[in-house]
Amino acid sequence: MEDPFAPLRAKFVARCRSDAGRLRALAQSDPATIDIVHRLSGSAGTFGYAELSKGAEALEDALRDGRPARNAWARLLELLDGVQED
Repeated sequence: MEDPFAPLRAKFVARCRSDAGRLRALAQSDPATIDIVHRLSGSAGTFGYAELSKGAEALEDALRDGRPARNAWARLLELLDGVQED
């Protein structure tokens, strides 16, 4: 049986690669960073990438609270680099 979500999951994986590149080019203080990370937090969980969702949420929380985010930033990029289609 074919997975009806496979095309959407493939688009999500491609977007993760794009988002990783965009995040590497943006400063943590750029408002677009929080937008990207917030979107990742929700959509990653929807597609079954719970660890990525948690990583994005941790970074978003740190950025919004003005806390140091270097470790959360590095972890999110690591998780994004590891996203693959199942």
